[in-house]
Amino acid sequence: KGLVMHRSNCSNLEHIKEKNAQWMEIDWKSDENELFEVGISCLIENRSGRLAAIANTLANLGVNIENIEQQEKPDSTRLFHITVVITNIIQLNNVLDQLNKLPHLISAERI
Repeated sequence: KGLVMHRSNCSNLEHIKEKNAQWMEIDWKSDENELFEVGISCLIENRSGRLAAIANTLANLGVNIENIEQQEKPDSTRLFHITVVITNIIQLNNVLDQLNKLPHLISAERI
């Protein structure tokens, strides 16, 4: 069958151990300096200074913006698709939490 990997909390893991199947524990760490590009969708009320507020929030969090695309909606909102560079999921969750606290921002989510 080859090599099969299971997470440590996988329900099949106990069954495999009970069958005396050959198994070994493995572990690896990701490179702490590795960066990831992630898309974020921000829906905002179409008001002056909203993009600046988003950019300032990202800058204050130490997050670099790689790309921004905007789309004007018929209901006087704007949709921004922003590509940012992050280090890990914890940083991404913090970014989304902080963006969602901005006034006039309807939603911010990962895309």
